[in-house]
Amino acid sequence: MNNDTRQRLIDSIVRHYYSTDRKDLKVATVAQEAGITRQALHRYHSDLLGYIKGDKDVGNLLPANQPDSVSELLIIAQKRALDLENELTSIERRHKKALKFALDSHITTLMNNDITLFGADEVRISLEKQTALVDNYGGQITTLKAQLAKAQLNGNGSMLKSQQGMLISFEPKMHNALAAYKKDSDYNAYLEIKDKELNKITSKINAFTGETNLVIYLERYISEFNDFLKYLPPPRSAQIIVRIPLFTSLEVKNFVKRITVPGTKHVYIPEAPSRSEATAQRKFRAFSVPEEELTRAERSEALYLFKEINQVTYFTAISGK
Repeated sequence: MNNDTRQRLIDSIVRHYYSTDRKDLKVATVAQEAGITRQALHRYHSDLLGYIKGDKDVGNLLPANQPDSVSELLIIAQKRALDLENELTSIERRHKKALKFALDSHITTLMNNDITLFGADEVRISLEKQTALVDNYGGQITTLKAQLAKAQLNGNGSMLKSQQGMLISFEPKMHNALAAYKKDSDYNAYLEIKDKELNKITSKINAFTGETNLVIYLERYISEFNDFLKYLPPPRSAQIIVRIPLFTSLEVKNFVKRITVPGTKHVYIPEAPSRSEATAQRKFRAFSVPEEELTRAERSEALYLFKEINQVTYFTAISGK
């Protein structure tokens, strides 16, 4: 099998991964598009099977020396994510009406901490599916942005050079953790997967060189990370924004200490106007998150300045924004 055949296989895998639902990708489809048989793919290019099945990071197949190719894939993934976000916005708008009804009609002085949301089962199911899809494509866009930055380097190819005004965000990919918890209700297994995802994020951050402003958004499941990104002013210098679901000072300190890239570090922590609204927002936004995780978020410790942190900002999230 020559190099042209292998390149056609790689092009097919990458194209499917970043422009469609990767769960639909089949070995037979990739082989057919490359003009070979399924048996030939297994025999001569078995190392690519892991990418087709989703066991390996497809980002490793992207051409590090061809920024135009990566840019094209980024545009495709961003368009798909935008379509899904528009659909999600419509669903959220419907569900917010249910949330407002609960807040306006069912909070009294005797029930301040006991909120019940009605008539939202169908909306919740649709919202859960669409949220997972948007999160999936958002993760793909993050990977592509990192690959694009890598492709544009003019020096060593192993590090990412921070550029003035550059902004990139990272989030832990929790699909596998949520699926495992839904199946076995094993919170310890959920935490292990979460730790692995956070370690991946620190590795990505440490791949950058030069002064970088790091913004850490502590997840409390009461507001949208994407809304937080919209409200941040445009960066004047290179800026990395990361969302981390950590709830104790020790956890945050250990995460920050693993980051070696030079620059300032700011922590932002959302708060709800009242405990009752925080409860409602968690039921609305984090219905698929383990109950143990939500309890830890509700009881999260106050965070104060420490050596590695330049600023800690608490802000009020009104109606989850």
